[in-house]
Amino acid sequence: MEVQTVLRMVLVLVLVAGLSGARAVDTYFTEGGKLVVEPKVAAKISNILWKHNGNLLAEWVEDAMPLTYYNRFKGRTALDVTTGRLEVTTATKDDAGAYTLEINSKVHGESFTAKVIKEVPTPSVWIQPVACTPQSESCTLLCEGRTPQGDTEDTTGAEPITYSWREDGGDWTTSGKDRTINKETAGIEKFSCQMKNPVSTKESQPHANPFYVTTPPPTASNDVGGIVGGVLGVLAVVGFGIVAYFKREALKSFLCAARDDESKADYENVPINESPKTDDVNAPPNETPKTDDVNAPPNESPKTDDVNAPPNESPKTDDVTVSVNESPKTDDATATAGNSH
Repeated sequence: MEVQTVLRMVLVLVLVAGLSGARAVDTYFTEGGKLVVEPKVAAKISNILWKHNGNLLAEWVEDAMPLTYYNRFKGRTALDVTTGRLEVTTATKDDAGAYTLEINSKVHGESFTAKVIKEVPTPSVWIQPVACTPQSESCTLLCEGRTPQGDTEDTTGAEPITYSWREDGGDWTTSGKDRTINKETAGIEKFSCQMKNPVSTKESQPHANPFYVTTPPPTASNDVGGIVGGVLGVLAVVGFGIVAYFKREALKSFLCAARDDESKADYENVPINESPKTDDVNAPPNETPKTDDVNAPPNESPKTDDVNAPPNESPKTDDVTVSVNESPKTDDATATAGNSH
């Protein structure tokens, strides 16, 4: 007797330990909707048994017992014997409660609690105070369901509810039921909110931001960015100037070298002691006149065409064959007294 009592106590402790180690999973459904319970199963299922609040719900044994549904679950329940997924249609409040599972004659490591909840109401964005203006220090946005009469719609029975906010056309960001706006949010034109629970998701119409301005006021980060941008711009201009300066100096050096080479080449090609040919007999004083024959005998005095030529100007020669030391023929009979003597 004592041995049997000890064995029974051990068995009870094992069962309690097994149940306490099971992972609890909450599942939600709406009245009149579907109730789905989906366990995680890795092994191949050869037999399966579902219970609701300790009462038989469905059972199947491979090659031994066909799939059987019990009591009020007949006709509105579907069990997938390969995955263990259970689906109950047209669910009622009576379907809430504990769902347990045995697979291959072993208690499964998950236990499920089904809860009936309502869908969330369609939310609206409300502002407090109502007289919020761009001159206000700050205002509060509320995400609430409202009746046509403007009363707050009760969300009791729809929990758990998750609230999210969206700025303009951005992504949804999970947050609280309300959020604060001020001049720092002046760059956002509209706000939208979303209410979500395990059985429904609904979102509001966009609400205008009373602090919105087309060009948001500068912030500290914008000021820093402007300063950095200005410094970079100045550095870019200075760098460009330095590069341009060195390029110009290099070009000047190249051109000067080219001119020097050209001048040197011209100088080397000029004959030594050769007097340049002149084209103008009226050249300034000390300018060598144009000669018609570069082969004239040395020391030949050229024929003058004009006795009134300016002092020190060499007269134009008409005849390059005049003999040496021959006085030039004058064109004017009124030659100077020195010549008449």
